[in-house]
Amino acid sequence: MAINIPGFSTGKYYRDLNNGLISMAINIPGFSFHKALKARKMLVKIVQGVLDERRARNKIGRDPINEKKGVIDLFMEVEDEKGQKLVDEDIVNLLLLFLVAGHESSASAVTWATIFLHDNPDTLQKAKEEQEEILRRRPSGQKGLNLKEIRQMEYLSKVIKETLRMINLLFANFRVAKADANINGIVFDS
Repeated sequence: MAINIPGFSTGKYYRDLNNGLISMAINIPGFSFHKALKARKMLVKIVQGVLDERRARNKIGRDPINEKKGVIDLFMEVEDEKGQKLVDEDIVNLLLLFLVAGHESSASAVTWATIFLHDNPDTLQKAKEEQEEILRRRPSGQKGLNLKEIRQMEYLSKVIKETLRMINLLFANFRVAKADANINGIVFDS
């Protein structure tokens, strides 16, 4: 069963974790980094609870034909070249990584692409024309995109690649030096 903590939401833990990623690594109560470490511990408990629920449900039996697999199921089933499955700690870490990495970067990339398209009406027009042409060729009964159509979006793909080239999605990333470094006469202590 997933962990439920009265007065706290998963969203608060996520925000605390996310804010800590762009803060100075000061592990003292009251600082963002400290809050992020605490939030991560709680998110690990929550995700582990979901993983435990999924594993228990799978033991009872599932209907593989009518039930779609999610990313958690896939992580539980994947094996390396030696036939070893991922341990829970690895699955939890991967899920938290996807949560953090996928949220801000996708939203930021879409925002910047929208800004660039707004500032470049000719590019917007070409991208729009490409999409309209794909829709015109679509069979009348088809709903939603398919992989073939996505692969036809050559111009839009170039717009996305150019957006990602122009922007930096990771605006802050703090590291600790393992050894002293001298760069152009400036010494950085480890």
